[in-house]
Amino acid sequence: DFLEEEQQRGITIQSAATTCPWEKDGETYTVNLIDTPGHV
Repeated sequence: DFLEEEQQRGITIQSAATTCPWEKDGETYTVNLIDTPGHV
């Protein structure tokens, strides 16, 4: 955690996302990965 509020509160606030192309059997797919705050 790098935001000041995240450090003060000890939690993650901001999420992150990325898009990756995936090729399988001659087809191209778009995979969207989203990292969101939370507890398991």
